[in-house]
Amino acid sequence: MSVFRYLLSYNNFFINGTVTLKISNTFFCFIIAGMISFVALTIDTLLPAYTIIKREFLIVDTQLHWIITALFLGFSLGQILFGPVSDRIGRKNSVLLGVGIYWIGCLVCLVSNTYLIFVLGRFIQGFGIGGPRVVSQAICRDLFNGNKLASINSFIMSIFILVPVVAPLIGQGFLFLFYWKYIIAFFILFSLVTTSVLMVNIEETLKEPQKINFVNILKNFKEVLKNLNSMIYIVCLGLLLGGLLTFINICQPLYLNYFDMGSKFPLFFALIASMLGLSSYLNSKYVWQFGAGKIALSFSLMLMIWTLITLAFQINYFSLNLVWFSIFIMISFSFFGFIFGNLNALAINPFGHIAGYASSIIGSLSTLIAIVVSGTSTTFFDGSPDIVIFTLSTCSILTFILLFFQRYFAAK
Repeated sequence: MSVFRYLLSYNNFFINGTVTLKISNTFFCFIIAGMISFVALTIDTLLPAYTIIKREFLIVDTQLHWIITALFLGFSLGQILFGPVSDRIGRKNSVLLGVGIYWIGCLVCLVSNTYLIFVLGRFIQGFGIGGPRVVSQAICRDLFNGNKLASINSFIMSIFILVPVVAPLIGQGFLFLFYWKYIIAFFILFSLVTTSVLMVNIEETLKEPQKINFVNILKNFKEVLKNLNSMIYIVCLGLLLGGLLTFINICQPLYLNYFDMGSKFPLFFALIASMLGLSSYLNSKYVWQFGAGKIALSFSLMLMIWTLITLAFQINYFSLNLVWFSIFIMISFSFFGFIFGNLNALAINPFGHIAGYASSIIGSLSTLIAIVVSGTSTTFFDGSPDIVIFTLSTCSILTFILLFFQRYFAAK
């Protein structure tokens, strides 16, 4: 069956022999994409407002990264909590709890009059987002495994990527019409709508709730840590996400100050993000034919070669101008689309019996690695694109080496 016929079909989801979903697979993917898009929406819609935020809170460019870093710190901790919680109280109840915490964070940001309070609100937002993110992955794992899971993940990613494409444009529109904090009010509205759609259209997929106790949590954590293959995929996810976050952390001052883009920045960001969506969509088609592992390894090799060539030119010949740097980022992002969804599916695939726990551990560990990578690299930002190129090159080398040896020893 082709991926398109499969995604457009009805009643393909079974748990213990019982159909639990009465909507098309495509609509299901749109709902899940809406849930996982909270992270991207909360980050990217606010990017055009960085100049105003910097002026209002009297901070400098190197402090701006806390807007994203605090969010991801909360996000990593939230995932740890919501994994076992979703395996106990159910997927849908966990979404409601997470969204409620997210709204509290939004309210803190809305009333903040200092940068510290604003960053605290971002941390709370990230903690709450952990609920919808973990539960979305757990729902997918409840229903799928193997290449089917990788295909669904990639198709969801191709829908989800529409958010970072349009989010900066939405943020820019709010800045033209309203005070910048109205963007945060928009976060509340968006999360209300998407959560309501999920509650109405998707039944509970958790059929056997598990008790929450520290023994089980530690046991499941050890189970994930002892799975060498999954740990390799988690580290690779964290490295690549760290390179991506490095770019996102500095892209606004980079495009506005170094490349002098002004109000055109959201358009460039949308064009760059669209490459990730296109490649994710193509991956959802071809992963059925070639397999998630082979595609992830092949495109990590291409990413490594591409970033090393660019780094060599940057060091020995010339500094990248706006056009060349945008081409570099667009091609890099297109490779990401063939890697992210597959690595996530490969990492969680062995843990169908503890999907909620595993999803939270995988998300939390990869996010913490990404925070370390992006937080460290952002401190070296000197106004030029050099640190982005260096970070992506380093992360792509390490990712390919890890995936290559994982495949090599697995074949043995």
